[in-house]
Amino acid sequence: MNTFTSPEEIVAWEKRTRAKGFSHRTASDARSMLGTILRDAKDHGLLVNRTLFPANWRSNTAA
Repeated sequence: MNTFTSPEEIVAWEKRTRAKGFSHRTASDARSMLGTILRDAKDHGLLVNRTLFPANWRSNTAA
């Protein structure tokens, strides 16, 4: 997790997961779980890298 420094890196990670043969659904579910873990860590003060959570991050992903 220390290697993710931007939302774009998480997108690239999801794409690499699919390229390794995982289904779209599995890769999407893994990304969703990662998002949940990162949000919980941020809410508990365990995540200090603010670049992963810009001010408008939630509104950009609510689709």
